[in-house]
This record gives sequence, C-alpha cells and structure tokens, in this order.
Amino acid sequence: MRGMADLLAIASMFFLLLTASGLLYLFSSLGPLPRRPEELRVEHLYRTLELSEIVPGVGYLRAAGEQLLLEDPTVPENELRPSLEGVLSFLCPENRGVVLELRGEGGVWRAEVGGGRRELARRRGALTLSTPEGLASVEVEVRLLG
Repeated sequence: MRGMADLLAIASMFFLLLTASGLLYLFSSLGPLPRRPEELRVEHLYRTLELSEIVPGVGYLRAAGEQLLLEDPTVPENELRPSLEGVLSFLCPENRGVVLELRGEGGVWRAEVGGGRRELARRRGALTLSTPEGLASVEVEVRLLG
C-alpha cells in the first residue's frame, strides 16, 4: 500500500508541474502590460500638479481652474502659464508630450508641452472651487502623449 501512495503523490506532483508550466507559458506569451508604466507616469503628473504650489496655499490645478472661473484669479495667467509649462517640461518623460486641460462653466483652459500625437494614458479628475456665485466644479484631464 505504501508504494501506491508514493506513486499517487508523484503523479499528482507531476500533474501540478504540468499545469503550472502551462499557465506560466500562457502568461509569458502575453508579455508585460505596456500601458501600466504610462498610467503610473500620468498619475504622478496629476498628483504633482495637484499638490505642488505656485504660490503659498495655491496649487497649480487650483490656479488653472481659477483662470476659468474668476475674473481676477490669484495667479495671473501670464505668470501661471510659463511656470506650469516649466513644471510640465521638467516632469515630462523624454520623447513624450503632456496635455493639461481644464473644462468648466467659463470654457476650456489648456497647456501643452512636448510632442506626440498618440495618447498613451489619461488621468481625469475634478476640482471644486469657491466663487462669488457659490461652488463651481472644473473637470481636469492630464494626457500623456507619445
């Protein structure tokens, strides 16, 4: 009986080995997921713009949103645009382009650096700002181009 138990154990291990090697072969043929690094880059860009401040207490995304909603924004556009383009140029991966687009009641505000025609990844978000009329929402979109 002991010989039969050993034979069944070896057979089940062999079956497990064949199944595991078949699954490994299947997943290796898929290759690496090509979009994941680009998604992480665009997430990093979005979070950096959200958390970094152009002036104390005012982040880049908030300052860009104010351009759409307020007549007298905290940071004038002639100061915001060059600073924002400099930050985007610094953060943009080599041979890539970045598009920052904000949409609100006041229209569309856009900044673009680098080149590329094909969209590699996109990150969308929303920004809520207080205006004299009340709270207003702005849609934010950061796209990585290649």
